[in-house]
Amino acid sequence: MTPAIDKKRKISMTSILSASTRSLSSSSSSSSEEKYSSQLAAIRAKKPETLIEVPDVLDSKETLIFIGLTDAAAEARWQAYLKAFNSPDDEEGYRRLFGEPRVITFACTAIEDSGPDGYHDDEDWDGKMRAWGINRRLRTAIMDPEYMDVRLTQTLKFWVLQALETEYDALARLRDDFHQEMMWEQRQMSRASSRKPGYSFSGDSARPPGELSVASSTGTAGSSLGLAGSSTAATGSSAGPATTNHPSAEEHAASHVEAVGVRPRQLPGHTMIYRGTSISRCKEAYDAETGRLDLEPLRSRPPGDFSGSKLTLYFTTQEETARRYVRFSENCQHLNLTYAIFQLAVPDALLDGPLKPYNLWFSQSDSCDWKRAVWVSRSSKDFHELTGPYNDLPHLAKKNVLQGHIATGVDSKFTKIASHTKIKESHILTVKIGDDPKAKSIQWAIQTRVAREALEEACQRKCWITPVVSGNQV
Repeated sequence: MTPAIDKKRKISMTSILSASTRSLSSSSSSSSEEKYSSQLAAIRAKKPETLIEVPDVLDSKETLIFIGLTDAAAEARWQAYLKAFNSPDDEEGYRRLFGEPRVITFACTAIEDSGPDGYHDDEDWDGKMRAWGINRRLRTAIMDPEYMDVRLTQTLKFWVLQALETEYDALARLRDDFHQEMMWEQRQMSRASSRKPGYSFSGDSARPPGELSVASSTGTAGSSLGLAGSSTAATGSSAGPATTNHPSAEEHAASHVEAVGVRPRQLPGHTMIYRGTSISRCKEAYDAETGRLDLEPLRSRPPGDFSGSKLTLYFTTQEETARRYVRFSENCQHLNLTYAIFQLAVPDALLDGPLKPYNLWFSQSDSCDWKRAVWVSRSSKDFHELTGPYNDLPHLAKKNVLQGHIATGVDSKFTKIASHTKIKESHILTVKIGDDPKAKSIQWAIQTRVAREALEEACQRKCWITPVVSGNQV
């Protein structure tokens, strides 16, 4: 990590991986050391010590530019953020009502309120993003033709907001991870000081090349990623870098990290389900120390294939499908190691009983419930409110789990077609699985609170989080 210049500093991929992976683990494992070292070496071989420039202060104009806004849009959102807190009373009042003030909230709210969303590829998605103040890097990534099939499974605002929020959360996590890294280093220095006469925590001399420099910070929501702490109201001071003689980033990461990525492909008596999501959400959903799950943070914005206007929890039984979504999502990010595969082992007894999935598969028939469900949901209608020719679908809202294919709008304009009968087999998302280059993608929609809580209870200690770097699990 380099010193801050113009409110930014540079950091290496290895340093990010070292700190972030340790933060996902809860215990050390001697069997994991060799595996992790080889993973880190493989990543470094693919991505040599490239430095990435990150903002030094989390809640700042620089962060808004980093996550994907143009300079002009970032300035406008930053000024809105500052004006909202003209006094400590303003900030405290906001905190009581909405929680910690975050600049990302102002950026996302502006986009949510910006007018019509983008649904189909014949709409000017790039023009809409320009009007919202999205910079060229993020616009290009979202419009990457390689991922058109995945992109058109959701709306434009879905992908833009996900990209902005994930990048912001990754920066916040980076700050927290390096704070943990600092604490780890201090423990190492404390041990070293008991062995080496004259050893001190303080000092201004430079560290050996390649070693991580993380000093303590103060401040609130605006505290910096590594050094200078600040908030909208005050700027804190920080200690200078310490001189150390501890192991390199690779060595001390390997000595402490659990075998992240070492997970069963199968578990007798269980069915594996997967979701590609941000590491920040993974950490919100799973407490590695207690084994407890809270799946609510993993819910997706509407509309979806089986949800018209409410947040819904989706999984897939195909790891390849989850990975396909992760590849596209990570393509939209500046920082590596922002996404992971979230895996649960669900007891078959639960799936044969109260959580038995209700199947909605594609068929050529005009009465196909999958086509009907997708059409009404993509039109932002919920099952329970349907009338007329779809008045037999409200029973779907009462099903704990819906299982069916994933629809993509590559050549279908779901909100413009006159009837579900226009939906074809070609509108199903496909992925390569084994020898099948076009296997139909499958999704589970966990619809009810009862179902979600049953999964949380049954899958305790049966959860694995596998970080992904450039589309490859580590």
